[in-house]
Amino acid sequence: FKNTDYERAALTAVYDQIISDLEDAKEVCYYASWIGKSPSLNAADLGRATKGAARGLLAKVYLTRATYPLNDASYFEKAYDEAYPLVLGADQGDYILDASYANLFTVAGETSHEWMFQVNHHADALLGNVWGGVNNPLGAGAAINQGFGRYNPTLSFIESYELGDPRQSHNISQGKIYENEQIGNKKNGVVIHQPNTKNWYTYKFRFTSKPIGRFQTDMNAPVLRFGDVLLAFAEAAAKSNNSADAIYALNLILDRAKNGGAIPASVTETDFAVGTDELTSFIFEER
Repeated sequence: FKNTDYERAALTAVYDQIISDLEDAKEVCYYASWIGKSPSLNAADLGRATKGAARGLLAKVYLTRATYPLNDASYFEKAYDEAYPLVLGADQGDYILDASYANLFTVAGETSHEWMFQVNHHADALLGNVWGGVNNPLGAGAAINQGFGRYNPTLSFIESYELGDPRQSHNISQGKIYENEQIGNKKNGVVIHQPNTKNWYTYKFRFTSKPIGRFQTDMNAPVLRFGDVLLAFAEAAAKSNNSADAIYALNLILDRAKNGGAIPASVTETDFAVGTDELTSFIFEER
């Protein structure tokens, strides 16, 4: 039965419902197991929605409502206020950036305290998972290229990274990923990189050995991580005339990305002309 008599709800009404749901979630959800506050989930509950996840998602909803098509600028301050406790306020330290950017996108990195919300997947799940089939860099049979070439980086995206930014070499592979060597009629399951300057692929989520199959992996699907919330906070701060807090959040992202090197460089308020959109443009590029 399909009822076609309903009219589309007003956009503001949809936002109001989402906000109401997330406000409720902030009240009834528990804290993540490692935070040590009450009420708290157990470690075995990894993957369940938490207070932090609700707050982070709500900050992003406010930020979206502030922009196209509603363009209600008052929601920039709401986004800033919602994310503030996680970044600089009472909940600071509940979530932290993983010391290794690359670790986040591995099976081992799923327990990182940067992850705020993931959809759990298990290789032995009877129904499997489409997420693994779309993003798995290896096929069910012989190893194939990353994601079967469904997501190939454009030249403009490749060149958008500053030369020497370690995130480029992690997120983009120049060449293909294969199982290592043939043993009898089977591969040994060890993943190696075969460079090829003419072929570029996305290669963000990584396996150290070939999964059971492209629809049977332990790789969780990402929903929200603290790095995302930091950039939402930075944008909301910049739009709320609080560039100092925006710079603070940005430098957390940049300092982790450089991984002990010099690129990408940290920033200061003097790097951006006052009264312009230079700071927000830089934040967009970091996204």
